[in-house]
Amino acid sequence: MKQERVEPSHAWPAQTAGDRGWREATGLSLPVLLTVLAIWLPFGFAMTAVIEGWGVLGLFNIDHPFFLASIHSPMQAQALRPLTIFPQALAYFLDPDSFFYWHVLLIAALVVKGCASAHLVARVSRSVRWGALMGVLVLLYPADTMQLSFRSIHINWALALLLLGCSLLIEASRRRHRLGAYLLGASAGLALFLACCMYEASLPLVVAPLLLAYAAFGLKGAIAHLRANLAPLLLWLAGAAAYAGYVALTAPQIASYESALLGRQSAFSILLNAFPKLFSIGASRAFLGGWFDAFRMVATEFRTYPYLLLATAVITFVTLGVAARLARSDSLHHPESTGSSLSLASRTAVAGVIMSLAGYAPFLLSASHLAISQRTFLFASPGAAMAWIGVLMLVGTPAKWLAQAMAALLILAGLGAQLVQFHHYVRITQVQRTLLKSIVQNFDGQLHGKTLLVLDGSNQLGQTWMLGLGNLDVALSYLYGHTVTPTQICRMPNAEWQQVDNLGRKGSCEQTASEWILRPASAVTGPGYVAPPRKPDIHLPKDQVVTVTIKPDGSAVVDPALAQYRRELLVSDSVAARRYRNVLLAQPHLMDMFRDRPRYDHFHWDFGKWWSLEIIVRGTGWREPEWNPQGLFHRSAAWKVQDKGALYFDMSPGPGPHVLSGRFNIIVNNAIRRSMVIRLNGVTLPLQWLPGDAFQAEIPAGVLRANDNEIVFQSLSDSKYYGLSAGLVDFDIRPR
Repeated sequence: MKQERVEPSHAWPAQTAGDRGWREATGLSLPVLLTVLAIWLPFGFAMTAVIEGWGVLGLFNIDHPFFLASIHSPMQAQALRPLTIFPQALAYFLDPDSFFYWHVLLIAALVVKGCASAHLVARVSRSVRWGALMGVLVLLYPADTMQLSFRSIHINWALALLLLGCSLLIEASRRRHRLGAYLLGASAGLALFLACCMYEASLPLVVAPLLLAYAAFGLKGAIAHLRANLAPLLLWLAGAAAYAGYVALTAPQIASYESALLGRQSAFSILLNAFPKLFSIGASRAFLGGWFDAFRMVATEFRTYPYLLLATAVITFVTLGVAARLARSDSLHHPESTGSSLSLASRTAVAGVIMSLAGYAPFLLSASHLAISQRTFLFASPGAAMAWIGVLMLVGTPAKWLAQAMAALLILAGLGAQLVQFHHYVRITQVQRTLLKSIVQNFDGQLHGKTLLVLDGSNQLGQTWMLGLGNLDVALSYLYGHTVTPTQICRMPNAEWQQVDNLGRKGSCEQTASEWILRPASAVTGPGYVAPPRKPDIHLPKDQVVTVTIKPDGSAVVDPALAQYRRELLVSDSVAARRYRNVLLAQPHLMDMFRDRPRYDHFHWDFGKWWSLEIIVRGTGWREPEWNPQGLFHRSAAWKVQDKGALYFDMSPGPGPHVLSGRFNIIVNNAIRRSMVIRLNGVTLPLQWLPGDAFQAEIPAGVLRANDNEIVFQSLSDSKYYGLSAGLVDFDIRPR
């Protein structure tokens, strides 16, 4: 009689000739595929680039797609992460005239990330069910708010390669034959090296396999396991060593992005000073804050729930039921006693916590990254999800039904948060598309040495998320297929030039009979601040300007001389025409399930409800929104940096009087408070101050209108305190 092979307690279950691995693979991958489908289905492939994405396309437009950010490339400052440009370059190479392959590559990264995570926890927990749930939670984890933007496509791929490398390393230790183990170990090391070359924050998670071994076998068992599989482990570590060697050779040759973040300080001193924030910001957001926001998103952002509930039900059913049945068993190992199950669950949670902290730790080096939740929690999410799996395993040992109910709630909240995030970026894309389409339809791309001046009556162009920071030039250069520069933006009618100084303040535009004059922001001072020399005014003779005027609704004043050009955009095979049709005419098949900003008889304004998901501010006189942490809450506010701060909004007011109420989080001095005047559609409102820098005012009947309401906060600004005035948090308008 053939004797069954008994695995040592410190070894992963070895594959046997009768192993039906495809059943296990199906059980682990099917929930991941369904989750990605559920995220994309409401929106389709209509999302386009934002911020740096346009800059990348502009570079490709000039230098053709380059796949390495080497010291000799146009992205020399990024040479310590030489593969950072690879996914974008591949997508452009496959189709330069649309964003189809950007979506394909982002989807592929999420699938690899989810499947690898599922495999890892399935091995640790000996359970297909827990592994499948891990794959789903990694994709739905709500701590980060930029998983679904093309800004993070390379980061998602770096994390996917890292997790894939961990999976390959585990499989290497399951192989009976040394050659197979060495090949898989070398592949794991290569995956780690590629991940670090794509995004250097991958490097601290070189410890992930050690933590997984601890979770599976305990401390003594993990040491025994690593000793027994030393060769694959060394091959894994060789990947990290190879990247460290590359950095040592390359860093002295360039002024890198990373050295700019450090400034003149040492990395050690920065880490030491910022270490408490690993817990106050990193851990609190990774383990609790993200879920806190996710549940609030589900409660407040959805107008209808059928799609969310149906998708949650399907994913939960497949994850907790079908996945294990496909593998013919929930267990990948022999059943354990209650005591050992609790020990395994506890170790899984502890290992997940440490892995999550290691994933967030690199961002302690940058104060600007500590202030946001975009991309900074992607590497913390797998560990945090694993920690929650450990908690559910602990709960599930005495009460399986409770663990399943908790898992369903996490899937519901996580899916809701990802849908809200995707909707946010698609809305930005739609606004960009509307404004870019208006420009392209009324400008043929030929400047002949002139300047393109966009008079933006929609009051949206120029913000970071709306083609600011010079991104209008590169976006138009991509769309036309040749360089379009220089461009200038003036928000109208308040004539605000979208050139930003180093304090975040914008300049002004003046039109005379013969020219446009663009003036930088006035010089100011402040404690510890030395103002740089003021840049000279720009004088643009009108015969050297090509003007496009955008109306408040985002459409443009039509140039009748370009009628034939507009017809050619619809049928021509030119680069500009193809990109016009594929990028600017594409529409998402949105499911109508979000509240957005409904036009009712009441209205609420803020600069963003969810940490780092800032709205596009329609207005002038404001600095970009900032976020102020208050426990698990993050509240947005924006400084008024000109005497006149205007905001524009739409609502459906009733015929009677209304009440305006709102608050500032700070007012620089009492002189500014005394000078504050609020006007709504040109009517001065009787301002009443309340405790805590709150305010209230009566709005007479007939002042509000359905479209393009303008509210103006006018006061002094303090030129001796950085040109600041007051920080507005929000305001509400309600019927009296």
